[in-house]
Amino acid sequence: MLAFYKKALLGLTCLLVISALVGYVCLQRTFLQLSLLPAQQSDLPWIVESGDDVYWGGFSSVKINDASYSLDVEMNVSPRVEHPFASASLVFTDATGKPVLANLSSFQTISFSAKCVPANVLTFSVVTVDEKITDPDDQLSYRSPSVFFSCDENWNAIELDLT
Repeated sequence: MLAFYKKALLGLTCLLVISALVGYVCLQRTFLQLSLLPAQQSDLPWIVESGDDVYWGGFSSVKINDASYSLDVEMNVSPRVEHPFASASLVFTDATGKPVLANLSSFQTISFSAKCVPANVLTFSVVTVDEKITDPDDQLSYRSPSVFFSCDENWNAIELDLT
């Protein structure tokens, strides 16, 4: 009779371990997560594009120091024009390097770490498609919700709601 209880206990233990593993895998698959860095390992290929106010007579500048393992950007904004700006954009691409739209509707948040010297307030924007309004040939018809966030000389974790 003791042999039966030992086999039953072993069977129960195996079932508990298998149930825990299946539960862990299911939980991991419930919360979708995608890392964009390092760039070579990203599931969504991307490139960095910079923008500034030089076209409008400004002297703002953008220097991209690293776009492989982190996104290290130096921006200098000059007040020479009425609305000066400097920007760095992640542009999703296809296998040939041509810009494409990426469907991020499965994601609820985006998170990253940022630090700025000197301390500043930055804007994070996501260009989105509204099926009723967006015309693929008209850049101004894309919706671009944005959020401001503060950063200083210490690394700050930023999490933004995409919904």
